[in-house]
Amino acid sequence: MNFLRPLLLCVAVLLMLPGALPAHADSCPTLPAVSTPPGLPAVSTPPTLPAAPSGCGGAAPVSPGSQDYTTAGTYSFTVPAYNTLTVTLWGGGAAGGGDNAAGGNGSASSFNGTVIANGGTGAGSSPSAGGAGGSASGGSTNTTGGDGGAGAQQNDNIGPPSVATGAGGNSPNGGTGGASTNLPPASSQAGSSPGGGGAGSGRVTLAGSPPHQFYITSTAGGGGAGGYSTITYSAGSLTPGASIAVIVGAGGTPAGTAPGGTGAAGKVAISWN
Repeated sequence: MNFLRPLLLCVAVLLMLPGALPAHADSCPTLPAVSTPPGLPAVSTPPTLPAAPSGCGGAAPVSPGSQDYTTAGTYSFTVPAYNTLTVTLWGGGAAGGGDNAAGGNGSASSFNGTVIANGGTGAGSSPSAGGAGGSASGGSTNTTGGDGGAGAQQNDNIGPPSVATGAGGNSPNGGTGGASTNLPPASSQAGSSPGGGGAGSGRVTLAGSPPHQFYITSTAGGGGAGGYSTITYSAGSLTPGASIAVIVGAGGTPAGTAPGGTGAAGKVAISWN
């Protein structure tokens, strides 16, 4: 058996060499090294984007709206954010003439002191011509108001003749003038808003002495209508947030023992989108 000793020793040495035996089943495998991921492609410069729309970090958002001023007086209008803003004005209508006194003039309406619709001119006492319509300026469209109709006079020795009063002038795209009526009986009609002129009044008198008396019916003219102006502003023409003076013209006041019709107030209408 001694001849086996050297053989057994060689086998023992071989078993002790690294890698001579397979790894135990419970041994954890060696994980491969994690490689560096490939590089991402270079990020290109983004194209120039269009301007931000309203409300997206750009200009203030636009909310369409409108504002009407219909009572005579002075106001302050704050300019909103807008794309286009349209202003339309009517001046005040004048009063019709009375039996023994002239009707009052209408006054001007204005926007920012540059767009102006003037008031109409009151008619004189009976008998009289009609008052002139108001002019306008500063707008893209400016139209003079309608003139009042004329009064008249007639005589009759039997009884008071029927004579028409002067009608009030019509305001362009606005109010109508007071209607003409026959005198007697007296019935002075006011102008309608915005800017219509009032109708005239009149009187009946008995002239002469018996037995040669006669009646005289005389009527006054109607008041002139207010002028008309309109303008549209593009974005940037007016500064949002700015205060703009707005004036609404008053209608003319009648006068006399038998006064004519009252003139209608003017108007300022503003709309935007």
